[in-house]
Amino acid sequence: MTIALWFLISSLLFVSLLLIVLIRRRFAVVTVSGHSMYPTLQDGDRLLVLRHQSLHKYQTGQIVLSHLPYEGPWKEKLYIKRLIGLPDDKVTLHASEVNKLTHSDSVDDNDDKEYITWEIPEDHCFIKGDSRWSEDSVIWGPIPLNLLVGVVLLKLPRRTQTLAPPPPTVRTLTPPPKTSHR
Repeated sequence: MTIALWFLISSLLFVSLLLIVLIRRRFAVVTVSGHSMYPTLQDGDRLLVLRHQSLHKYQTGQIVLSHLPYEGPWKEKLYIKRLIGLPDDKVTLHASEVNKLTHSDSVDDNDDKEYITWEIPEDHCFIKGDSRWSEDSVIWGPIPLNLLVGVVLLKLPRRTQTLAPPPPTVRTLTPPPKTSHR
């Protein structure tokens, strides 16, 4: 009986560890740092991400994680943006949106005739933050699809901070002067 029980426990432990490894390879929990997706996502929000989404399953409108399309020490940092263009799409934005992002005053905000269009090449996509001040494909241009890391599945509840209550206010009094007893 003890060998059967040991076999059952070890089998359950093995299957549990295997499931944990498989889940960790497919899913990740990330914390938003920054304001490029405001108001949709805010600094400190936690997200459940499906890693390594098949390239043919991405859809416009999804919130995705990507790497930066430049070499350097920031290359491994993840960026959270909205996918707004896929291969062979045309993305058109009003020039005033672009001006806010590039900090240029060359086009009047009220000029309805000024639009900028990007044609998305094969194996590329166009990502954009929800905030007007996001650094994204408006500045970088279309990025390779292989820089996408995954797609956001849902927003998780914020962690509650379990900080110790502040200490009570302590008033220090000047000690009374010492009197000598002679």
